[in-house]
Amino acid sequence: MAQTYTVKSGDNLSTIAKNYGTTVGAISGYRSGNPSLIYPGEVLTIGAGSAPAGGGGGGGDSGLPGAPDYTFDPNKFAGEATSQVAPIYDPQITGLQKSLPLLQQRYDLLLEQITAQSEGSKALLGENRTTNLGQVSASAEARGLRGGQVQSQKLGVENVFNKALTAITSDTSLQLRGAGVERESKVLELDTLISKLVGEKGAKITEVARTLALDDLDRRQKAFENLLALSNEKHNREMQAIQQRQDQQRIGIEQQRLALAVKEAARNEPITSKQKGILGEYASLLDTLTIPKGKTYQQRVGEEVKAYSAAYPDLAEYFIDIGNTAKAYSLDKTKASSSGGITIDDKGNLVIK
Repeated sequence: MAQTYTVKSGDNLSTIAKNYGTTVGAISGYRSGNPSLIYPGEVLTIGAGSAPAGGGGGGGDSGLPGAPDYTFDPNKFAGEATSQVAPIYDPQITGLQKSLPLLQQRYDLLLEQITAQSEGSKALLGENRTTNLGQVSASAEARGLRGGQVQSQKLGVENVFNKALTAITSDTSLQLRGAGVERESKVLELDTLISKLVGEKGAKITEVARTLALDDLDRRQKAFENLLALSNEKHNREMQAIQQRQDQQRIGIEQQRLALAVKEAARNEPITSKQKGILGEYASLLDTLTIPKGKTYQQRVGEEVKAYSAAYPDLAEYFIDIGNTAKAYSLDKTKASSSGGITIDDKGNLVIK
């Protein structure tokens, strides 16, 4: 089953693979596509058969690195971008969100206060009405006023009371309405500010994620260019080594040609009478070889070439050439006698008569 690992500063894939008892090839998830280039905070997947993320086609036998993954995907960096941006915006947003219920409570208290003041004013007005009506009755009784006159004065007191009550009710209604409108305005203003900050936070996360994705793309590009440069350097060194080997081979061939030319020039020089006698003896031997049962003429010639070359090293090349000529003509005792034998010329060449 696959496991995950978060890269820490100083980590490398070889150490991680060793710690998990697996291979570098079984680890994936590094954004660069280069096993030698991982970054702290990356979450790697460790499992058998995994392949490095972003690794393009392999270089095959050429030794060149595979093409990197040039996919531009800011979504891969949304988490990292959020972790960078959130500490800037979240305290403000959280503070404003917490102030909403406090604002509501403040206006609830204000409405209760307005209502309480209104009720207090009405109660005081009622007390004044009762007092005034009592004073009217007492004054009328003391003055001996008739019922109609008393009723008229009480009516005046009632009219004053009703007007004052209407004024208190109207004023209270206006205060409640104004406080309610103010509360709604403040709540809307606060909600708008919160929404604005949330929107700015989202836009900033998107911007940071795009920047991180571009930086990562740039890192992958540079890593690939570095690998390509190293591969090209290695390729150039190998080509130089090949060129040097070819030059050495050409020099060796030229030296061999020169040596052959010197040898050929030497072979064109006449041999001494002693050398001619030795070569003549050797040629006569080849002309009269006895072939034991189970062997061929060519085998016997090879044996005599080795024997004579060991005895006369300076004439080894002549023995080889004469032996090869004799084998080419398949000379044997019968053929030699019928052809009249073989001899050696003054330059050590075999002559068939």
